[in-house]
Amino acid sequence: MTETLRQRAEKRLGMLKSERSSWEQSWRELSDFVQPMRSRLLCDMQANKGDRRNNKIINNEATEDALALAAGMMSGLTSRSRPWFNLELKSHEDLEFGPVKDWLYEATERVRSAFLRSNFYNCMHVAYLEMGVFGTGAVWIDQDEENIIRCEVFTAGEYYVANGADGRANTFYREFKLTAAQMAERFGEERLSAQARNALRESRQDQWFDCVQIVQPNDNHDPERLGSKYLKFAGLVWDKASPPNEYLEQKGYHEFPVMVMRWDSLPGDCYGTSPCRNCLGDIKALQLYERASARMAETGANPAVQVPSSLKGQPSSMLPGGITYVDQVGSQNQIAPIYQPDYGWLQAIENKLEKIAQRIRRSLFTDLFLMISQMDDVRTATEIVARKEEKMAMLGPVVERVDFEGLDVGIERTTGIMLRQSVPIWAGIVEGDPWLPEPPEELSESEIEADYISILAQAQKAQAVQGLERFASTIGNLAGAFPEVKDKFNADQWVDEYAEAAGVVPTVVRGDDEVDAIRQQRAQQAQAQYLQEQINQGIQGAKLLSETEITPDNVLGRMTGA
Repeated sequence: MTETLRQRAEKRLGMLKSERSSWEQSWRELSDFVQPMRSRLLCDMQANKGDRRNNKIINNEATEDALALAAGMMSGLTSRSRPWFNLELKSHEDLEFGPVKDWLYEATERVRSAFLRSNFYNCMHVAYLEMGVFGTGAVWIDQDEENIIRCEVFTAGEYYVANGADGRANTFYREFKLTAAQMAERFGEERLSAQARNALRESRQDQWFDCVQIVQPNDNHDPERLGSKYLKFAGLVWDKASPPNEYLEQKGYHEFPVMVMRWDSLPGDCYGTSPCRNCLGDIKALQLYERASARMAETGANPAVQVPSSLKGQPSSMLPGGITYVDQVGSQNQIAPIYQPDYGWLQAIENKLEKIAQRIRRSLFTDLFLMISQMDDVRTATEIVARKEEKMAMLGPVVERVDFEGLDVGIERTTGIMLRQSVPIWAGIVEGDPWLPEPPEELSESEIEADYISILAQAQKAQAVQGLERFASTIGNLAGAFPEVKDKFNADQWVDEYAEAAGVVPTVVRGDDEVDAIRQQRAQQAQAQYLQEQINQGIQGAKLLSETEITPDNVLGRMTGA
């Protein structure tokens, strides 16, 4: 018999579990020592459980630095308070048309608004934290009729991924829990398993059920045929308690709906390596030395004492101001510490703790994201910018990977959702307000892509901006001695390249067609002005001739034979 999609998916789920098993031990350690309330491994962390899990953390330096890293990545890559991307076309020829520029600008503003209306930024912050601690962050993007998109972020241990040929994730499986009430609200009571329906009837609507959700390339994909089952990606959700041929939801996706971002990864790896994993030894050592420091301080503050045997069973006090009566016999009959610690070692331990903490801060880029607040003396704005750009260059590979694996996928998914809602409205098939403006006729079939203009992206482009500025300055200096050198300088192209490198709003730079029209109008005005000047000069000359007396003694008289 032919296997159903769920049966094939259950087999693949087993294979993905086996492949992921080698990562789970390090994730468990990272959870224990950095983020105890995150990660779900081997079902040992159930949903909606608030028990204490930070028993292995004494010094929380790594936890604070991981939060600073997530906040820094958030403000540096996808800040909700400033633009961080522009939509553009892969075909740069079409970008020279003014109406195309205007449409791209308006479309960019609407996509940014969609991100602001949704929970996208909340989920991205958590995803950056997951990347910094566990190495991989995953955010699911679905359509929402009210807010355009709705996002859901996952933690390490509850999902499985596989890569496509381009190195990006194209398969996503996750195990999660839903209550009977949640399943009924999301999928409808008629889709529930017998156990879930019984739970609803018996007022056990908050009982948890194990579910699985998948999305992967569709084996039946056919772009020429209509229907959800022929889309590029196939999705399925089922309740583990239901029979093998039943499922809660089956749907197709035009785009891969999950942003799976790795901090660092080797070719072929499905999961990433994190900066916290790179400094896990220091994180453990910090707890060890913190414990040693506390033990030495406790030993000095509350030392073990030796007591005369005659006081055994007699009242004695070690409290401040307490009195214990002892018969003095020489110098032996007294209460005294057995061991007096050498406080020089305490200072050595404190110095070691600070060195370890500094290494953790460097590994988690705290010195980058909190650079200004950690400066010991006052610096100029120019020096601050130079130091920040130098440090941000260290994040170049991470920024490029987040753009390629995550943000490209998220923007493609969001624009696809908005486009599919807008097309029927443009065509007049349905009524309503389109989520995207109708494109101009000049817009060809060129694909839309994102140009990133965030703080971190601009830091990577800083060298290009400086190179363009130096080139223009050099040409300007040479032109004074060698005017012909200006013939090598294409000013129009320089403006386009500089605007792109600096992240200037596209509508600020006019398209080639608009520039040509302006220059043509200017040339026509100059020609008309020149003709008018020639006419005025002719009129003035005629007037002078008419007012000049013709006599045999002047030149005009001799020319006319007077």
